[in-house]
Amino acid sequence: MAVFSGLTVNTNVPALTAQTNLQRSSALLNTSLERLSTGLRINSSADDPSGLVISEFQRAQIAGLSKSISNVDRAISLVQTAEGGLAEISSLMIELRSLVTDSANNGALDIPSLEANQANVENILNTIDRIANTTQFGTFNLLNGDSGLTGFTTSANVRFLAATDPSLAAFDTNAPQAVVVTAAAQRAFTSNQAAGISGAQQLAAAETLIVNGVEVSLDAGLNTSQVVERINEFTGASGVVAFENAANAGRITLRTVQFGSSASVNVVSTQAAVAGQTGLTSAVSDAAGVDIAGTIGGAAATGHGNVLTGDPGSTAAGVSIEIGTAGSQTTTVTGAQGDIVLVNNSRTFQIGAFSDPINRSTITLFKADTEALGINRDRSTTNAARDNQFDHLRDIDVRSVDGANDALRLIEQAIGEIANQRGAIGAFQKNTLESTQSNLRTQLVNLQDAESSLRDTDFTTEITRFTSEQIRQQASTTVLGLANQSALAILGLLQGGQ
Repeated sequence: MAVFSGLTVNTNVPALTAQTNLQRSSALLNTSLERLSTGLRINSSADDPSGLVISEFQRAQIAGLSKSISNVDRAISLVQTAEGGLAEISSLMIELRSLVTDSANNGALDIPSLEANQANVENILNTIDRIANTTQFGTFNLLNGDSGLTGFTTSANVRFLAATDPSLAAFDTNAPQAVVVTAAAQRAFTSNQAAGISGAQQLAAAETLIVNGVEVSLDAGLNTSQVVERINEFTGASGVVAFENAANAGRITLRTVQFGSSASVNVVSTQAAVAGQTGLTSAVSDAAGVDIAGTIGGAAATGHGNVLTGDPGSTAAGVSIEIGTAGSQTTTVTGAQGDIVLVNNSRTFQIGAFSDPINRSTITLFKADTEALGINRDRSTTNAARDNQFDHLRDIDVRSVDGANDALRLIEQAIGEIANQRGAIGAFQKNTLESTQSNLRTQLVNLQDAESSLRDTDFTTEITRFTSEQIRQQASTTVLGLANQSALAILGLLQGGQ
């Protein structure tokens, strides 16, 4: 049963009720107008507190995914730049192989032709080094070791060549690792005997030397220095260097350019070892070279010539260093030779939206210069290059049949190394970067759709709501007018009493 509250002037309850409903309707209408004008269902936390929390996390993830897709684009550009440099080096290696094959046809080439071929070989090797040292992305190099494993040594007698194993546990800590040479590398060498010339003495008669199969004609009257100079004119073809040995009363010594057991000196003279002649002979015990032996960071290492390489499976696996001579013509240094520090500069890319390691990926780009390519690391019976006189690609000399053939084997090894690195880069680009990017794009679309359903305005629903609130506001305005007019009834009562 309704309760009649009577007529009052001070408080117009119906008008206040109508005004309250009008304010509520106006607020809802303004909210609807805001959503329609911004296109967003959530414009402030009051619109949907839980929805705002969820959508903010989604927005952060969307931003991360968008940047990750951009990161992958840059990573693809980087690896393509590196692969482009390696492709050019590979082309040069194929050209080099053709040139060396020509030099191996020694029977049809004279010394000037072989010298010309060697000059071309040197030019190609220098170009390979130039590409390896200048292939850059931004400000950092890609093929000189700065984007892979780089080594630093504390001894002038130790030089880092290359590292091929990116999982070097002991070295990745950047901890110094001791280098110890337990047996020095030795070049093959032979000296003239006591009857041979030395100092200012001269050849008493013309003499012909056959040094590693190369004929060297010596005229009568040549002194020691002139004999040395003459022999060294044929170093390219013979692989042998002559020098006056101060440790042997200034007598002539012949030693190989290369170190190790694959190096040898064979000398035949038309003159017997008599006074006034060279007295050179290979019939001495030290006419063969010796391979180096030692350890790297306490781990076993295999020696070839004067190059030490960490054995497979050891903490120094794949690390190759070259040991110097400290001034000796025939023998490297021995004993403790300071430390080597290996730094892993592999390129790491952020390819996901989160901070955990699974959202990052790394590629190691190897050093691709001529000292790091074709390193003769293994003297096992399964290695075709085990008897190679050269330690790495930079050493090759094609002015002799043996040199050309040994060079061919190292070039083939280097071509394989480059091809494998290009294959690794291609697999990384296709399987890691491009596949990840495709997945990121799919995630981004789905997440944007989810965020849109929470945050964006549904115009069909909102226009219906807007129309409803607009009608409700108009009705409330009309009702408020009517409620204000109801007070006039009191004035009529007052007038009727007059």
